[in-house]
Amino acid sequence: MRLTTTDLRRGSTVALPCLAVLLVAAAIGWWFREPLSGIATRNIALERLERDAHRWATESQPGSVRGVVFGDSLTLSMGWLEYGRGQPGVGVLLRKALKADGVPIDLLSLAHPSFRPVHLAYFLDEVLAGRPRFLVMDLNLRLLASTWAPEPGMRFEHLSRRLSPARQLALRPWLRAEGLGLFDPTVFRVQDALSLLYATDGARIAVKDWLDARATGIEQRLGLKQDVAPARTDDEDLGLYWSDVVGSRSVTLLRELDRELAAAGVWTLYYVSPLNPDILAKPGMPSADEVARRIAELREALGVPDDRWLDLHAALPGADFLDRHNHLRPDGLRAVAERVLSRLRPRVAAG
Repeated sequence: MRLTTTDLRRGSTVALPCLAVLLVAAAIGWWFREPLSGIATRNIALERLERDAHRWATESQPGSVRGVVFGDSLTLSMGWLEYGRGQPGVGVLLRKALKADGVPIDLLSLAHPSFRPVHLAYFLDEVLAGRPRFLVMDLNLRLLASTWAPEPGMRFEHLSRRLSPARQLALRPWLRAEGLGLFDPTVFRVQDALSLLYATDGARIAVKDWLDARATGIEQRLGLKQDVAPARTDDEDLGLYWSDVVGSRSVTLLRELDRELAAAGVWTLYYVSPLNPDILAKPGMPSADEVARRIAELREALGVPDDRWLDLHAALPGADFLDRHNHLRPDGLRAVAERVLSRLRPRVAAG
């Protein structure tokens, strides 16, 4: 089939306007990239965490003992919005205790709600560049489960731009599981270099906020009620305790990360986060022996020796928990920090 001049002319009448619209949209996005990015990143603790990670990796303090604390909202509990202020998380408590011991500590806290092993992989090059002596990591059994499905907004795909090209290739199976293609991290890096990384998200949020405001006004004038999506039920949530942990992608990746950290001379301490005993006592939940057996299988699958393993799943009473998701009250967080310090202090002192 040969294209005639008439065919090309007709095609151009469709293609050129579309191209013009795309160019105009790109120009608008470029012109307003800073305010749009600001909309997407306002009050995001993740942005502060990224800046801290870069500073820590590139600006070492001579003579200091360097370490990393990695975890999720259980590490921070419900004080994470204050980013270490107000109700301190485990990382802040460890830093204060070691400083009180006279240790010149330079501690990086890589803790954010819904962080999983794949997010440690995103930061691993910076962690290794900072040459830490130790890394402390909490193991949240619910997030390690093979059936855990994070909300799209809690995958943090943009963090994959921190991967080196070599690590990008090595992490192909895990990137696919996160909904990322092989070249997505490269695209994010280019967008970041052009200050466009969050501009698209900012535009989407701005348009959504505007539409939501208009829709709410119309509904109020018409006397309509908004339907609220049903919350995750207790049965769905508690069922995660029954799902496979040892065979999950997160555990497989964690085993690889542990080997690389050990090869770099980083001593890694894992602690299993406390579980709310009031929740475990509910009908249909696994027995205490079953939970202990699964945790033992997890340790065996990771190949972690006794001196680097701390099982705190049954360490605290129900009064130390805020909710059924195992977030801790201040007393519970302090108890966890003290247990971790009991393992960490001799290691730091030994050098």
